[in-house]
Amino acid sequence: GRGGRGNVFDINAAVRRMLPNPVDQVIALKDTLQLTEEQLALLRPIGDALRLRNDSVATTVAAQVQAAGNANPGAVFQQLRPQLARSTADFAATLESIEKILTPEQWAKVPPRIRNPLAPQGQGGRGGQGPGGRPPPE
Repeated sequence: GRGGRGNVFDINAAVRRMLPNPVDQVIALKDTLQLTEEQLALLRPIGDALRLRNDSVATTVAAQVQAAGNANPGAVFQQLRPQLARSTADFAATLESIEKILTPEQWAKVPPRIRNPLAPQGQGGRGGQGPGGRPPPE
């Protein structure tokens, strides 16, 4: 089953939330973006490779958190920074690959939460989309 041990923190789920797979999210929008079969064929192996890297990081992180036992979660995450930084770099490279595969029109239709998930998304209110964002590449 899933969990079952009270309110035990699910580190694997937490890490996967921190390491989303933008390829899966883009493929889920294939009808909206009008992706071609050729584009899908180029995207799938990129998504598979990122999934493998993310799963490896999630496994490593989970093992380190379990080994830490009841240690301060903040201290544990400090130890995990190198893996998470590498994952962030992998994520950025994946986004660049997606952008190169899509047409500029398709890329413009990809929601900001996928194109730039580390940017504030207006939590706590629906303001947020004002000036100061990255202009579309020309």
